[in-house]
Amino acid sequence: MVNHSLSFLCFLSFAVFLFAFTSAELCHPQDKAALLQIKQDFGNPRTLKTWTPETDCCADWSLVSCNNTNNRVYFLKVLYSHHVTGFIPPAIGNLTYLTILAFSKLPKVTGPIPQSITKLTNLEFLDISYTGISGTIPEFLFEMNSLTALILNGNKFTGPLPTSPNLLNLDLDLNNNLFTGTIPAIYASFKGVSVAGNK
Repeated sequence: MVNHSLSFLCFLSFAVFLFAFTSAELCHPQDKAALLQIKQDFGNPRTLKTWTPETDCCADWSLVSCNNTNNRVYFLKVLYSHHVTGFIPPAIGNLTYLTILAFSKLPKVTGPIPQSITKLTNLEFLDISYTGISGTIPEFLFEMNSLTALILNGNKFTGPLPTSPNLLNLDLDLNNNLFTGTIPAIYASFKGVSVAGNK
């Protein structure tokens, strides 16, 4: 009888441990808080309906991927939606492990690019294209040394084309904006710059 009781207790303890292990959330609290703030600032669009406080951003959310080693969000792409509205949220800067970020085909996203994006010191690929974002391209984008590709086509950027020497090793797409003036001579030495479809 004692052996049966001990066996049952051992089984019960193992079951509790297994449940706790398998139900543990992978999503880092900082990443989850940032993503939920982004969702709120974008007007809680149905595009982001899987982003809920009760679920795991690494396992259950669309448009997001986590690194298998540290479970930090490294990939975020929000694409093709008329339901995403407002400015790019400053909370984007709290996703400090991002290497790939895209906000594309979001015509109701407007305003400037937030400076908090410079906190993404691991970011390699940034795509902000076909949105309603306007004004001049902020210089701080060209100070992000980790960037290898910057896609800004199809927006409403104005003014002269940027001439920062930091563009030298950057794949840069500035097509289909509202830039004016001549193409700077320095562009001949840039790795890959595309400026078609401007004024």
